[in-house]
Amino acid sequence: MSKISGTKKKLLLLLISFGVSIFLAEVSVRIIMPQNLSGSWRLQTDRGLMVNRSSGKARHQFGERTVTYSFENPHLRGPVTTDGKKVLIVGDSYTFGWLLRDEDTYVTKIQRSLDASFGHGYATILNAAAGGWGTADYVAYVEEFGEDLAPDMILVFFNGDDLGRAYRSGLWQYNSASRNLKPSNAGYSRIKRVANSIPAYQFFLQNSHLLQLARSAAISRGDKVQSNSAGNANNEQGDKGLMRGSRLGVLHTKEAVALGKALFVRLATWCNERDIALAVTTTGCQSTLADEENDPELAFLAEATTFFKELEVPFFDPTKSVQKDFQESPSKFYIEGDGHPSEAGATVIATHVTPFILKQVEEMNQSN
Repeated sequence: MSKISGTKKKLLLLLISFGVSIFLAEVSVRIIMPQNLSGSWRLQTDRGLMVNRSSGKARHQFGERTVTYSFENPHLRGPVTTDGKKVLIVGDSYTFGWLLRDEDTYVTKIQRSLDASFGHGYATILNAAAGGWGTADYVAYVEEFGEDLAPDMILVFFNGDDLGRAYRSGLWQYNSASRNLKPSNAGYSRIKRVANSIPAYQFFLQNSHLLQLARSAAISRGDKVQSNSAGNANNEQGDKGLMRGSRLGVLHTKEAVALGKALFVRLATWCNERDIALAVTTTGCQSTLADEENDPELAFLAEATTFFKELEVPFFDPTKSVQKDFQESPSKFYIEGDGHPSEAGATVIATHVTPFILKQVEEMNQSN
């Protein structure tokens, strides 16, 4: 009996020592190396597609800037309504509204313009954009969740590194000789799945500096293996805050452009088969500083007007007008130290793309 009691005492002392060590480590990190207390809002499908959560909220902190995101099914940034015609928007972290409140994203501003032009409830935007996405990701999302959403229109926001990410993603296999494009499995992170399954993980992630430090270290290691990781979304900005292109080299650039075209053809075919309108715009934020031979986004955009015209898909590129506004005061239009569009930057993007979107919704209305 005394042996059992002694064992229990040792176990209790061990637990107390462990608890004290964790507490002291937490205090030390808070004092010496305070972390941004951000929650987790990314999940992986069985195919390896990174998507937003489908419910709940998540805190996102960057220095003194803190926002709370809400999410709704299937993997949409909330809040979401189902009034009227549905316009599904896909894109990367810029379109998601990285570090912006719901009311400050350019997607929300476009929604207000739709309400003002057609009446509240006529058309509702569903924002499926996610950080780190490229062309491969949003086409995969549409094929996996588009049937359930049944949108009346899909609007793509093309941005810098979209084709580079597609080329690296592993979500598709493309044979340029046969022009055969087929889905593939990109794999998934078992560690992330286990972490996301822990009930208290989100709470501690948003309150523990020690856990955030460990998470940051894990993401940094993962980024070295997979450059398309969501954790590197803050490090892809070029000069003056513009979204940097992929810079793959001439051969890989040609392959990435061919893959991108094949993906857009597949997306257009998917939409045509379901009588869903499709339109493509750019954010206007992609860099124009790289040479086309080594940057697949610039090489693609040089041919985009002709390509989308042949595909019979409306296309609009506001880059010149957006960058003209941004260059007047870059620090005003981008979040300092991060590089994503600020509230003012989101307003500029919305201002330049909204007329194009209103036109597409009007034409969709007339065709119906």
